[in-house]
Amino acid sequence: MAGDLRLDSAPVKKKVLDSGFCACGISASGKVPEKDSTRLQEWLALGHQASMSWMARNAHKRAAADLVLPGASSVVSVGFFTGLAGAGECRAGRVASYALTPDYHSLMLEKLDAIASWIGEAWGGVSRTYVDTGPVLERAWAAQAGLGWIGKSSMLVSKEFGTCLMLGEIITTVPFATDAPEKPRCGSCRRCMERCPSGAFSEARLLDSRRCLAFLTIENKGEIPVEFRSKMGDRIFGCDECQQACPWNRFTDSCPAPAMKKEWPPDGAGVTDLRGWLKLNENNFREIFKNYPVLRAGHRGFLRNVCVALGNCGTEQDLPELERMTQAGDGLIAEHASWAIAAIRRRVCWPPIGL
Repeated sequence: MAGDLRLDSAPVKKKVLDSGFCACGISASGKVPEKDSTRLQEWLALGHQASMSWMARNAHKRAAADLVLPGASSVVSVGFFTGLAGAGECRAGRVASYALTPDYHSLMLEKLDAIASWIGEAWGGVSRTYVDTGPVLERAWAAQAGLGWIGKSSMLVSKEFGTCLMLGEIITTVPFATDAPEKPRCGSCRRCMERCPSGAFSEARLLDSRRCLAFLTIENKGEIPVEFRSKMGDRIFGCDECQQACPWNRFTDSCPAPAMKKEWPPDGAGVTDLRGWLKLNENNFREIFKNYPVLRAGHRGFLRNVCVALGNCGTEQDLPELERMTQAGDGLIAEHASWAIAAIRRRVCWPPIGL
């Protein structure tokens, strides 16, 4: 639709920012650039989605919003600033920075649903909201709307907010004025790719989930391949290494949008070290993490991760608890606990060699 037939988007952007988001841009809902659509198809053809089968379902819809919502005219992309926690080890294990705060999905969806209702009251039309849900290629849409560019890590990178934006969308039939895309500003930098502990990047913007520690510790519900276990270090949920390496994140220290308070372990968990997590039954796990992204790993997946982290960082004092896990009746956890026991014994030479 011609630009002069589109409605002023300023009121929508003000509403978005007043609702607690820190960034908003609007793109037309024709199609994302062909390079983004082609990249998705290539990624799927290589099997880089691993067990995330939902990425292939309705893949054709991800690049064209009018296939998600017939008659769609605009995609309102929003960003919610979470900040990035400092790198470093933690006695209770490391988790991805976004998991240090309550889950953003429900918080953002509630806000977006309210904005969509407001759009309907003011301009009519039909709108749908998404936060990491549905067949929406959200980073491509956000880049089209000028929120940033897709970096070599495949993350959206913003001049102001670095890689610390959680994205959401309102797809609407209302024709709002659109924004210009942001040009890529990574230059020759490859720090994100080079920092990856498991070598998950074969080239820029091509992430192999089968090698990614975030996938292996969250979405993966089976065994963690032995070749990647030592790469995990003390990580028990996700990985921030590519983000920690990105130079654009250094500007977020003076970001005007306040980051959500981050704490680990969550208040009330009563856990002070890695092996403390092994004492959690499923009910305890669900209660402690009921509002946190860690819940997505599931109880057995989380304990599996903890066993691997103990194999990398634990001591002789952790062996009795790991031995208990080998007898706990869950084969997945038992196998990773056995691996951890062997790793600790190799590392600390216990029992002493020759005895």
